[in-house]
Amino acid sequence: AVVSTQSGPLRPGTRCELDLRIDLWANIFVVGGVSTTPGLRERLEKELLALAPQRLQDNPGRLRVKAVDDRVYSSWIGMSIVGALSSYRDEYYKDAWLTKQQY
Repeated sequence: AVVSTQSGPLRPGTRCELDLRIDLWANIFVVGGVSTTPGLRERLEKELLALAPQRLQDNPGRLRVKAVDDRVYSSWIGMSIVGALSSYRDEYYKDAWLTKQQY
């Protein structure tokens, strides 16, 4: 699940199909420079578990907050891959791009 501190950590888990919610709760990744704060992953996991659906609270091993080694660069790496895909440049995604003039 992609979560930002601006959108709040629960929004992705509450605005999708019910069947997908448990999978989203089980795959939360923290990325960016702030994610390197000592204890952040563990604290976020503990606080999210308290807010999670009852099925996850009964089985706490299902909720996982993951922090990969290259998380400082993960956002940039991911978007560089997406940006290189020719399918991302089609009409469907035209509003996702910021032009040089807009910048």
